[in-house]
Amino acid sequence: MTPISFLDEPDLRRWRACPRLHWLHRQGAAPTGQPPRVGDSAEAAAALRASYAGAREIAAPRDDADWVRAVAQTQLALAELSARPDPEAALLGACLASDDGARCRIDVMQRGARGWRLWRLRLGTVADAPDVDALAWAAHVAARAGWRLQSVGLLLIDTDFLYPGLGCYAGLFREVDVGPMLGSRPVAEWLVALQRSAHGREPPMPLVAPCAADGGCAYADHCHAGEPAPAAVPPAQALEILGRERAEQLRLAGHRSVLDVPLTALPQPRLRRAARAVQQGAPVREPGVAALAAHWPRPWRFLRIETIGLAVPIWSGTRPYQILPFQWTLGEATADGGWTLQQHLAEGQSDPRTEVVQRLLAALPPGGTLFAYQAGFERNRLRELAQRVPAQAARLEALAAGLVDVFALGRAHAYHPDQAGSWSARALWRAVLPGLGAQALDEPGLRSPLQAYGLSLRADTAPERRAALRAVLARHGERQVRALQAYLAWLIEAG
Repeated sequence: MTPISFLDEPDLRRWRACPRLHWLHRQGAAPTGQPPRVGDSAEAAAALRASYAGAREIAAPRDDADWVRAVAQTQLALAELSARPDPEAALLGACLASDDGARCRIDVMQRGARGWRLWRLRLGTVADAPDVDALAWAAHVAARAGWRLQSVGLLLIDTDFLYPGLGCYAGLFREVDVGPMLGSRPVAEWLVALQRSAHGREPPMPLVAPCAADGGCAYADHCHAGEPAPAAVPPAQALEILGRERAEQLRLAGHRSVLDVPLTALPQPRLRRAARAVQQGAPVREPGVAALAAHWPRPWRFLRIETIGLAVPIWSGTRPYQILPFQWTLGEATADGGWTLQQHLAEGQSDPRTEVVQRLLAALPPGGTLFAYQAGFERNRLRELAQRVPAQAARLEALAAGLVDVFALGRAHAYHPDQAGSWSARALWRAVLPGLGAQALDEPGLRSPLQAYGLSLRADTAPERRAALRAVLARHGERQVRALQAYLAWLIEAG
């Protein structure tokens, strides 16, 4: 059997989701094999190596020729480790192929008293069904390749782990044995069905096809070719903008969109406001914010805090997924129409929290009013920082208590039909301030500030690339606070 005929765990995942998806994928370009998992994250790979000190590692195969090399290297390495006196010798990234046409890459194979312990790394705190499928697949391949297994399990992130620094990650991973669950996964039968499916006729679409899951399917146009386009209700007019349960009730009552819903059928002022905006095709802004604004002391300042939560902590004294502020942006609008901007973006060499506090408090003199969008987020971050820096706890707690929530103001007084039912900052800025581009990052491919900052922290990121990412974050922060100020001004205009 040639290497190109082998099936990988991603083939199984596609087939389990939709047999037609698997068939279409196999009819396309020749599969290049399972992408590397151990090296997906530099920090995760480093933590794995630190947790299995002295373990050998097989480089991730890049193509089918590489798979032949990797399988041979794995067989040799496992044989050598079996002969060692070390009872816990381990191999990272083991690549195995079975005699019935399956192959896989295993994050960790560790010697045990009665065979090999097989581990799959998941950068998360819980497992799901595809994890068990993948482990069943790996166990099948390892057994057919001639290796006796003692146990099969997952390495999950232990959120109680406190990183001591110096690359010491012992205890980061929590071992979960899933062996008792593998009996419900008939991998041998699946493999036969996978092979038949790949070489047979195009399967029909399943009754529940995951066409819209995980960003949609690349073959959706193929599967729906020739179908009449449904007369879809535009998202901004869909009954769902009034809430899913209410939408079902209204649909059962014979309503098709918000356009034909009488306002008297909506008990809450907020829902009536949204329906009125959709029906009249223009924003609704009720007076009230202007009266509140008259009591807000000047100057007005607008705060945006960005955070990161790393699965594998890199700063001593922090835990997995702990929410850590790394950037703040502060815009100030004065009564005479002036505007100033101050920012801080952590360098990343050490825990950023203490410096974030020092710089923020230095930029915030007493007096004035501080605004944030969905201020509960910034309020919680300020209170967490107060625990981190007790000497500044009183000032931070006072700032948290005094924050004005612009989200709450908008929800209580306005609705723009282009929001399409969403009150996220992204949806709101896009609806009310479409020309500002407040949510966009300057660089295509960057999905979020968290991703941009995470890339800037990588040891393999070139200095010029790191500088470019930091510039992207600075511009994004400025647009965020300007959007916050502009939206508040839009609300006040109604008065």
